[in-house]
Amino acid sequence: MIKYEVNSPALASLLAAHLREQGYEALNRGTHLWATHPSAADPSEERLVLGGVIAAWRREHPDARIVPAEYEPPPDMSSRST
Repeated sequence: MIKYEVNSPALASLLAAHLREQGYEALNRGTHLWATHPSAADPSEERLVLGGVIAAWRREHPDARIVPAEYEPPPDMSSRST
């Protein structure tokens, strides 16, 4: 699972919804977004695949600023925000 920082809560929510629509697991809290590619072989592959999907989404949302923060699970996987 990769943690991202997004420049606004609204954009983080939109990106999380987009990732879920594409078949990835994603959730957000405020400007924090966690995403994973369930079938990725390792974190490098996961970052590469998610990076491509996020880059495509950013073309439609040029005001979004998204920075990968680290590999870690969110504090509470049971409360997903949309």
